[in-house]
Amino acid sequence: LGQIKTAKKPILENFDLYFSPSSLIVPSLTNYPTVVMIHDFSAIKFPHLHKLKTQLLEKFFMSSALKKTRKIITPSESTKNDILAKYNLPESKIAVIPHGLETLFFPLHNMLKLEQILNNFSANDRGISKDGFYLFVGTIEPRKNLTTLLLAYKKYKQTGGSKKLLIIGKNGWNFNQIFQLHKNLNLGQDVFFLQNISSQDLPLFYS
Repeated sequence: LGQIKTAKKPILENFDLYFSPSSLIVPSLTNYPTVVMIHDFSAIKFPHLHKLKTQLLEKFFMSSALKKTRKIITPSESTKNDILAKYNLPESKIAVIPHGLETLFFPLHNMLKLEQILNNFSANDRGISKDGFYLFVGTIEPRKNLTTLLLAYKKYKQTGGSKKLLIIGKNGWNFNQIFQLHKNLNLGQDVFFLQNISSQDLPLFYS
C-alpha cells in the first residue's frame, strides 16, 4: 500500500530519477523517470518455489515496469537474457552491473573466535572441526535448492565422506519440507542448522 501511495505522489517531488532496487510497483504505476533493478527471474521461471504474493506482483507489474522505466539494471547476463527472451525490449535498455562485494565476505583469520563460536554450538561433541566442514548460508526455503544439497550430501556420506555440513540462515517460506527431508534422510548427526550467527561472525565461517 505504501508503494502505491509513493507511485501516486512520491515523498520527494523534486527529483531527477527514482531508483527502485527491488519493487516493480512504483516504476509500473508512475510516469516519473525511473530505473529498476531486476535481480533474477526466479518467480517467473519457477513460480512453485515462491509465495503466491510474489507470483502475483511479478505477473501484474513486471511487464509494465520494464516497458515504462528508463533503464533496467541486472546483476548478470543470465537475467538480462531472460528479460530479452520474454519481453520485446531493446538490448540497449538493459545494463549488466554485478552485485558489489561487502567487506562481510572478506577473509578473517581469527581462529580463536571461530573456535569459541563452534564451542558454543557444542561443535566438538557433534564432530565439527574448524579444519573442515561444508557450508551453506542463505534463507532456508525450497528455492535455495537445499533439497538437492541434502540429497547430494547424503550420497557423499554413503561413499565414505566424513565432513559435516553447516547450514546457516533463518527459516523462510515453506521451510518445513527442508527439515522433513533432513529427518527422512537421517542426517541428524551430520547436518546442522545454525540460525543465530551474526553478520559480524559470518566471515569466520567463510574463512
